[in-house]
Amino acid sequence: MIDIKYVKDRLPKRLSFQNKGNFGHILIIGGSVGMSGSVCMSAMGALRSGAGLVTVAVPRDILSVVAVKTTESMTLPLSSADGVFALGAAKELGSFLPKANAAAFGMGARTGGGTTRLAERLLSAFDGTLVIDADGLNTLAQNPELLQTERKCSVILTPHPGEMARLSGASVEDVQGARETCAKEFAQKTDTVVVLKGEKTVISDGKTVLVNPTGNVGMATGGSGDVLSGIIASLAGQGLTPLESAACGAYLHGLAGDIAVKDKTAFGLIAGDLIEYLPRAFHAVLNG
Repeated sequence: MIDIKYVKDRLPKRLSFQNKGNFGHILIIGGSVGMSGSVCMSAMGALRSGAGLVTVAVPRDILSVVAVKTTESMTLPLSSADGVFALGAAKELGSFLPKANAAAFGMGARTGGGTTRLAERLLSAFDGTLVIDADGLNTLAQNPELLQTERKCSVILTPHPGEMARLSGASVEDVQGARETCAKEFAQKTDTVVVLKGEKTVISDGKTVLVNPTGNVGMATGGSGDVLSGIIASLAGQGLTPLESAACGAYLHGLAGDIAVKDKTAFGLIAGDLIEYLPRAFHAVLNG
């Protein structure tokens, strides 16, 4: 069971002479027409978790919306067709990859040829830590051979039970009935870290199994997982291992929700509140 000491001991120390270049450059890749908010929430989750630099790569069709909503982030417009990533987006992204040391991919991207090409490029060419969520996971479920790609990057998968069922070929009932076993076995099979979301989120690298005690039902709202992906990528970019990033990210994400729900109630809590309350979650850990 993850506790506050586990997280506090792993958060990087900040020294007075350091600058933004010391705190990671996080690349957020996703979005589509009608789903631009997902990457914005991921970007803000990364920024509120200490990332030094964040770049949001989106289909060109939604660039103006994303640029306005994430003023502290940089933006990278990629080729788009009908509001989603076009096939040429993967080639355009390739030249940017060496600038980032962690990335989150798939939030709001929708599935299709352009998203599949991006998954191929990231898995084969990126050499940082790659968090895959949402339509990135659905793309892997549709193209399971992608997880067999020879890769340089460390991969963190963040499925909810439905996505885990699609990835593993099991039923949702089977996943929920054996959450720790399911996460551990899939992580071992795919050489990834799995973050199986839900009540008592399970994190495993195929060897160790960690369980997160924070979080509440008010967090069962659209965008909550997008924020989590940004937090995990941010911590990875600051030097935590993939397993540590996933575990600490899940704990802080849930803790922000636990602090927020006292003010907002489980009915009024929205994903943006998690971003707003993240600094208070960090404060509680650092001073705990």
